[in-house]
Amino acid sequence: MLLGLIAWLHSVYIERENRHRHQAERELQSINQLQLQAVVAWRLQSLRDASMLVEDDLLAAALGQWVAQGDVLARERVRDRLRTLKELGRYTAVHFVDPQGAVQLSSQDGSGWQGGVPATEIAALQTALASAEVVMAEPASDPTFAFPFASVFAPLYDGETPLGTVWLVQDLRAGLLPLVEPWPTPSQTARSSIVWRQGDVARYLNAPRGTNADVLQYHYPLDGKPTAVVQALAGVRGVFYARDEQGRAVMAMASPVLGTHWMLVSAVEVAEVFADVRRREFFALALPVSLLLLASGGVFAVVLRRGWRRERSLMQALQRNLLWLEGAQQAAAIGHFSINPEQGLIQMSALCRQIYGVDRETLALGDWLALIDPEDQERLAEVAARLERGEEVKRLQYRIRPANDPRALHWVEVWSRPVRDEADGGARLIGVVQDITARKAVEAELSEHRARLEAQLRIDPLTGVANRRALDEAASFQLALAIRGASPLALLMIDVDHFKHYNDHYGHVAGDECLKAVAAALQAHVGRAGELVARYGGEEFAVLLPLSDGRAALALAQRMCTSVRRLKIPHAASTTASCVTVSVGVAWLRPQTVAVEYARTHHAVAEGATAWPLMQQLFEQADTALYEAKRQGRNRALLNDMTTDVAT
Repeated sequence: MLLGLIAWLHSVYIERENRHRHQAERELQSINQLQLQAVVAWRLQSLRDASMLVEDDLLAAALGQWVAQGDVLARERVRDRLRTLKELGRYTAVHFVDPQGAVQLSSQDGSGWQGGVPATEIAALQTALASAEVVMAEPASDPTFAFPFASVFAPLYDGETPLGTVWLVQDLRAGLLPLVEPWPTPSQTARSSIVWRQGDVARYLNAPRGTNADVLQYHYPLDGKPTAVVQALAGVRGVFYARDEQGRAVMAMASPVLGTHWMLVSAVEVAEVFADVRRREFFALALPVSLLLLASGGVFAVVLRRGWRRERSLMQALQRNLLWLEGAQQAAAIGHFSINPEQGLIQMSALCRQIYGVDRETLALGDWLALIDPEDQERLAEVAARLERGEEVKRLQYRIRPANDPRALHWVEVWSRPVRDEADGGARLIGVVQDITARKAVEAELSEHRARLEAQLRIDPLTGVANRRALDEAASFQLALAIRGASPLALLMIDVDHFKHYNDHYGHVAGDECLKAVAAALQAHVGRAGELVARYGGEEFAVLLPLSDGRAALALAQRMCTSVRRLKIPHAASTTASCVTVSVGVAWLRPQTVAVEYARTHHAVAEGATAWPLMQQLFEQADTALYEAKRQGRNRALLNDMTTDVAT
């Protein structure tokens, strides 16, 4: 019988393991197909964007006018079309290139992007012009860009004459990799990779798990071990079992990407797939056996002990209930009490006496009130009077100073209700008391946490300096102080030079790091009360300087320009300098101007009504100075000489 039970348990275990295997295979297949759909959709969207350009007769006509006649308006219409496509399609860059691969027009502002189509992409450009169809090049990395990219070429013609192609560039780190790298379910070993055959090696878009290689930098020889990727490129499809590049056994799923020779290979280690289920099934199958053995022994024990347990059941039940009640009160730090209003006495339990720090079981109501914190005694005196009259006070919170430690301050919470004593028929008040000092501390901490969260709402999450909301609030407050005290107030408007070119050349990830470094350099120069560095928007920053005149503000702005240059952040796409620089516009409100404006308007309107017009003019003057600094060549600070007319 025992052997039969063991055989049955083994068959059940095998069946449940196979069921879990099929479930894991279906899950791997579903995730692979979802990621495949996302990759195909990404590729088709890029091709559709390019096809719309090919079919855009207005774009071709404008290009023809510009190329043939040098029409400047036609060129700007083409640039607007490229800029719109870049912003809506979230491309890193959009260029118009001539049939020889030279960039003639770019989506960004300015004189256009310098350079040409990389040599690795020329073949795709020529194929697009020769076939008059949209062509997507293979993912590539080239010194032209500081990031791995994908290119799509849309050929444009003036009749039968080829004008060139529109070159759509997309950063693979922001466009394609997020579609395959995140794994939607909890897993330590699962990963998907896009691979394709290139000669006698398999080339990876994203490196496999356990390898330290950048995007497009990992290769694996096809004549090596028959790994999952090698088998997929050899024609294996669907779910199969193999080994990965490090020799670990994996469950894999391979699917071809429509319209390409790419393969999407998803894999997860077999050890992870079956580790939990084997442990869980072992315990699940061991449980019935254990229960069976325990039940057999339990029946025998129950028969022997039934008589003895029957005699003591009532006593044990009573003791257990008393212990539970006492334990529950101790766990919750709750004591109970009874008040006799006629006698003016309060009777306390042991835990209640511990809370109040007294050693007597019975205490006069007057002595009890003396333990209350002086700030709450008047309120508690009214409560005591109500209790003496037999009125009900259900819930009350107050502070006490325990008798054994008068310097300590504790919070307590009391629940009570009136009852009638069956022995003498008198009215009593019974209730419970709990020390809630820890809870009050938590509530105070939560209140402080909410205050900190409110402060975080005024911090720019990328740079760590103040955001636009905090700047508006600080500007309104500081202007009100300047009005009342007739003191100066200065404002700096700062713009990172050629930042759009920086993003196009280095990518948005590097752009974010650049903004963080610039913000830190600006923040290092402010420290007086009321001074504030804020991110105004995009690559613009604003610095509010109360109690500073134009000369001091200009000197600080020049020091900030120097600090940013000393960061030596390379900027190969800048026409101003080889590193990242900033331009600064300075404006300030003179004390006399503020005082005159306040005196002129104070009798008619509230103070707040004049603050924002003044601040708006100050921002406009600083912005005007900023644009003048950029017009004069950037990488400089300029004081607006019109600040004397700000409020006139």
